[in-house]
Amino acid sequence: MYCTKCGQEIDENDVFCPSCSSKLNDEDYGNDIAIDRMEDLDHDDRVNNLFDFNSKLKNSGNGNVDQEYEKYKKSIFNKQIEVFDNDELDDFYDDDDGFKSIGSKILIILLVIAFVTATALAVKFFFFETEPKDITPPDQQSGQQQNNNNTQNPPDTVKEEPLSERDKILKAVTAYNENIQEVKSNSELKYNSAQSFNEKDVSSSVPVTNTLWKTIAGKEVRYEEAIIKALIQFNSKWIDYINNNDKTVLSLVEKNSKAYKNAVNFNKSGVYEEFLLFEIGEIRKGSKGYYVWTHEKIKAVKDGKSDIKEYYWVYKLVEGQYDFFVSDYYKYK
Repeated sequence: MYCTKCGQEIDENDVFCPSCSSKLNDEDYGNDIAIDRMEDLDHDDRVNNLFDFNSKLKNSGNGNVDQEYEKYKKSIFNKQIEVFDNDELDDFYDDDDGFKSIGSKILIILLVIAFVTATALAVKFFFFETEPKDITPPDQQSGQQQNNNNTQNPPDTVKEEPLSERDKILKAVTAYNENIQEVKSNSELKYNSAQSFNEKDVSSSVPVTNTLWKTIAGKEVRYEEAIIKALIQFNSKWIDYINNNDKTVLSLVEKNSKAYKNAVNFNKSGVYEEFLLFEIGEIRKGSKGYYVWTHEKIKAVKDGKSDIKEYYWVYKLVEGQYDFFVSDYYKYK
């Protein structure tokens, strides 16, 4: 029996020509198994042809796969084509799975997929789902927590009590105070019928309401505001008079009144004073002037010795064209 392609004598059981590798019997295989000639192929192409042969042979339905494979190897080596020895060829071939390199490739692909999946999960965990760690020092965490609580639950706002009419007046005349440390209203300081005064007009006086006194330069001025302003200005300038011999205070008293004479004759040599507190009480109106109940606390330093002195005065003021002036003052305690 001879090959129809190259004329080489062949065995009747051969499937492929040992000389040209041509398929010898198409009827034994229903599929078209095409095997190229091997003479002019390099090493890689031969391996590919072996793989192609193996795949097609398994898919052909022929039961004796191993026998046909051995015949195919024999035909290659009969032509003295130096592909590789039988051991190397067997290393590439596996009876069940075909060439072993296929399993290696699949394994590599699976490893790559696993690596990419693990990387994606790690990125998602660390950059999108992990909450930032608290790096606040331990000694500050409690304070921070307290601040957070305060932010979430702000304390109830304490409503400020509306200012009384007297407090509004004190606030309005603040600019005239330069030396008194504290000025405030005291409703306990008021007229007492049991008290006696040299000035009989005090006993017959009546409370003053904060009604309009005058309109000066287009501004309405009320009684209490004008009287309290005059008293604060007088006592503030009194400190400048004692400590610095500033005689501005003399312009704030009625000319030739008892208050004027007391100021001029006051012995301020070696005396230094601090006006600590000035409290203003009731204001009343008599036929000869206006009377104000007050309380004063003054720190006096003389010859290196300091003393806190307290005075309870009823100041008498008289009206001027634009201001009130201090005329006199009496002790009531």
